[in-house]
Amino acid sequence: MAYSQNYGSINSEQVPEVGFSGGPRSDVGKQMSELADSVFKRITKLGQFRSTLEQSQKLLGTSKDSQALRNKIQSVESNINQTVKSITVDLAEVKKYARNKQTDKAMKLQIEELTDNFKLNVEYCSKAQQAALEKLRTTYLPSEVEAMNASPNYEGGASYLQAGQTTAELRQATASLEFETGLLKEREQRIASIEKNVIDVNQIMQELGALVVNQGHDINSIYNATERTQVDVELGRKELEKGADYMTRRRKKNCFLLSIAVIAVFILAIVIALSLCEVRLGVVSNQLPFREQHRSIVVHSRRIQI
Repeated sequence: MAYSQNYGSINSEQVPEVGFSGGPRSDVGKQMSELADSVFKRITKLGQFRSTLEQSQKLLGTSKDSQALRNKIQSVESNINQTVKSITVDLAEVKKYARNKQTDKAMKLQIEELTDNFKLNVEYCSKAQQAALEKLRTTYLPSEVEAMNASPNYEGGASYLQAGQTTAELRQATASLEFETGLLKEREQRIASIEKNVIDVNQIMQELGALVVNQGHDINSIYNATERTQVDVELGRKELEKGADYMTRRRKKNCFLLSIAVIAVFILAIVIALSLCEVRLGVVSNQLPFREQHRSIVVHSRRIQI
């Protein structure tokens, strides 16, 4: 079924207007604000469409009734339906944004007011379309009325079954009947086409709700994925911190062991050096008595020679 919507009021009823404005927002918030403004403008445009529809349907069945007028009604209803369809999709997108926890309260309230006005005007437009459809069913074009009055088959006209009618008269009566049947068939087709454009309020609301729910599920999935990513990042950060702590402790341990090894080598070197010194001192000590003994022998030999 096609969709339609009107913005404004029926008779004297008034619908409050909702504008969208605010301070600096994020890029997404700015896009949603612009989209909400676009929805609001289209709802206002629907008000103009409905006003045209109401004014046109008042002319049905009068001397100002014409095929051009009825074509205009059908065109207006088609425009209404296309506009309602686009509003339904975009409004669902805006409502999806309103579910975000980061959306400011003022924006959420404006979106809710816009949604309420849209629902109200869908109902108004549905009533206007139904009224126009009923008027189309019960009224005829002046040309149609004239043709039916001139037809022998039309109630009040002369019956083509009357005795004494000539073949030419019967043919004329048959042609008139076929012409009348063609008019009625064309009329029924136009009415059926317009009937398809009448808003089904319940269907519009169900589709709007379904879009919001589906997009809400998408948002929840995104939020869940974001939360999981944040958890994974946090776990990764903790693992990196643990790894860094482990490497720091290991470096400290290696430095400590290396320091001990250096000290041990240094001490060992000192011990070895001292040991070598002691050995050398011992050798020197052992050589001193031998030299003294040798010297005594030499002195003694010299004395003997003398």
